[in-house]
Amino acid sequence: MIILEKTKDLVFILDLYKEIFLDDFPMEKFHKNVENKEIFNIKENNEKIGFLILKKNNEKNCHMWLFGIKNSKQNSGVGHQVIKLVEEIVKKEGYKKLTLSSYNHRSKMLALAIKNGFKIIGTEEGSYGDKIKILFEKELVAKKEVRISVHNKCNFKCFFCHNEGLENSRTLKMSKEILENTLKQAIENGFTDITFTGGEPTLNQEALIFGINYCNNLPEKPDLTIVTNSTGMTDEIIDKVKEYQGKIKINASLHTLSEKKFMDIIQTSKNYFSNTLDRLKAMSNAGIEVKANCVVLKGINSDVEDFKELFIKLPQYGVKTAKFLELLVIKSNEQHFKYFFNQESIVENIKKAAKELGIEIQQLSESKRGTKFKLINKGTELKVEAIKCTCKVGCSSCLEVRDRTIGADGEYYPCFIQSDNPCGNAQKDLKDSFSHGDLVIKRYAEIYNDSSPILIKEAKYIKKRKAVYCLINSDINSIKEKLDGERINMIRQEIFEEEHIYEPICQSPEWSEYKRQIRVIRKSQNTDKYEIYMSKFDYYIENNLFINEQQFLSEFDRPIHFDSLGKVDEFLSMLNFNKTKTYRNSTLYFYKYKNSMFSVSPVSNNLCSVYLDYDSYEELKYFLSNLNIVVINEPFLKWRGEYLISEI
Repeated sequence: MIILEKTKDLVFILDLYKEIFLDDFPMEKFHKNVENKEIFNIKENNEKIGFLILKKNNEKNCHMWLFGIKNSKQNSGVGHQVIKLVEEIVKKEGYKKLTLSSYNHRSKMLALAIKNGFKIIGTEEGSYGDKIKILFEKELVAKKEVRISVHNKCNFKCFFCHNEGLENSRTLKMSKEILENTLKQAIENGFTDITFTGGEPTLNQEALIFGINYCNNLPEKPDLTIVTNSTGMTDEIIDKVKEYQGKIKINASLHTLSEKKFMDIIQTSKNYFSNTLDRLKAMSNAGIEVKANCVVLKGINSDVEDFKELFIKLPQYGVKTAKFLELLVIKSNEQHFKYFFNQESIVENIKKAAKELGIEIQQLSESKRGTKFKLINKGTELKVEAIKCTCKVGCSSCLEVRDRTIGADGEYYPCFIQSDNPCGNAQKDLKDSFSHGDLVIKRYAEIYNDSSPILIKEAKYIKKRKAVYCLINSDINSIKEKLDGERINMIRQEIFEEEHIYEPICQSPEWSEYKRQIRVIRKSQNTDKYEIYMSKFDYYIENNLFINEQQFLSEFDRPIHFDSLGKVDEFLSMLNFNKTKTYRNSTLYFYKYKNSMFSVSPVSNNLCSVYLDYDSYEELKYFLSNLNIVVINEPFLKWRGEYLISEI
């Protein structure tokens, strides 16, 4: 158990500081405003393992001035626990913000800050490393937010829509009575930020207008947001929005400014394109703040040209902020995986589009949810956000990053993905249903921790692994059906759109015996990222199993990568390597059974390969025997090369 023990003794800290930072303790800086500093020992089971010095800047801000943990205790979760303890302490003392600073060469501290919800707010001249001090800030008194669906259906049929996690075959239209009860309890329970959503909330104009009027008559006006596709924003609704005396904004779904792409996305017989733009303009003319929400779909609206068009034209329709979002991909819509375009690529496209347009770009902040920019073009400003899918940050962070959603039936639905699992009638007892829902999310957090049931996850880069490869004489759909029938959860999916194999011009035995490999991969979610995996292999028999032991030959924590295949070819040709094989669109499906994971990949129409970690084989073999697996008793590289068809 980690505790913080207040102390005035600097002796322990002086020695530990030198051990961690390889430098002398900054005594002169410490004694400057020393009366505002508090010293803590970080203890685990009564052993001192680190130190913390807090600086109380003013009545609102508390700064983590110095923070160090013994090298032997780093990467064990201690830093996360310390930050949580600090937050509890300073919250009780009434502080509103917690700040800290670090440098690029202290990558562990940077990662810890971002993972714990700190945002980058700027830089200043520093004394260490590259002399650039990075400044972080975290709000400790967050707004309490609630989303209320006043209608569960929409006049658009966007093929990817998750409908706020409120799937229901019935049409549900929230009554004014249910809405009034819900709003009354939300205000009584301290919720200060209310979002009216759907489906499409303007399909229930009566309830939407009632909700705005109700909040406008409160002595303290909550912040309001309306999430809409804009088509139903009538002049009457716009007038009510204008009349609202508190803060109110519109989040307008607008995924493209190309009419053809617009219609391909919304999939309706009626053309709503002109109507959408007309209503955006009407809101702008009324002086209403509008943010455009754009889900980026690979191959549809993901080109740099799509971003450039939005950056040029959105301000013409009065849009002040553009939010670019990742697609939510879960088991029920795994067919949409091919459209996933990750947040990292969105950020790259934002930068490329701004550069090609000659627009000034400034980064405003960065957090674990995403990155925010400001674009300045001939005096016109457009704020731009690149946001990760909510569930991507993991179930353990859900209650921090996501507001609560109440369905049009008045029920509380705590999870985007488990939309068939309401947790009580919020309009009757909001506090009780939210408490019930929090327990559900906490149970998910225990199961998934920093992960979640979405299929898009970052692959873990393991430098050494011991694998058993098997084959199944069956097509992939039959295997997936069997796994579904056994309630084996698919946890991740990956598509290698390109896979290139390189070999030396003059081969040594290690290469001809499949003991060396250079493999270049471009994953579907990374349009311009070619990752190079250099590996060596050993093969042997252990417990009657043919083992493929792979070690990645890299000094870095991630594979090295280039932004084009041409640059990869140029780099490897200098090392006297030629491309010998190219494969397209290899798909891997990752599953979890008990505590073990395995992957299945189609090799041909009626043949699939299975990857198992050797340490998981005993746990998995009895279950997998039902799939009639056969262990591959030769190097997998050799076997795969004989079965897969290469373009070269």
